[in-house]
Amino acid sequence: MSLSISLSKICNRKWIINTRGYANIIPSPDHTVHGLIYELGEKDEDRLDRFEGLGDAYEKKILKVNLISATASNVDIKQITVMTYIDDKRVEEGKIIDEYIGRMNKAIEDGIEEGISEKYFELNVCPFIL
Repeated sequence: MSLSISLSKICNRKWIINTRGYANIIPSPDHTVHGLIYELGEKDEDRLDRFEGLGDAYEKKILKVNLISATASNVDIKQITVMTYIDDKRVEEGKIIDEYIGRMNKAIEDGIEEGISEKYFELNVCPFIL
């Protein structure tokens, strides 16, 4: 099975590290979260539910996102719905926990490799990691 990855943007949300020390996307007018969408199988989703602490830390939410497909001559944006994990209980900014820093740096590296702008990470993610 090949892994399907797509670029996306979620409007009116802001990426933060919350008071628990982990990533979250919170409602915030005039902000946009850039990210990657992965296609998951049912077993992968079950594993991810456990890893993300479904019910304790995060809840599954269905959000509308802008799926971005780009070629050398065209950028196509299509709105779709996706499942994501959001912590509605802890929506204040906090300090990242040490063990999470390496994973976030890897996520930044992967995001840039897949086409998310380095500037986005510099402005929105890196301030929480430093």
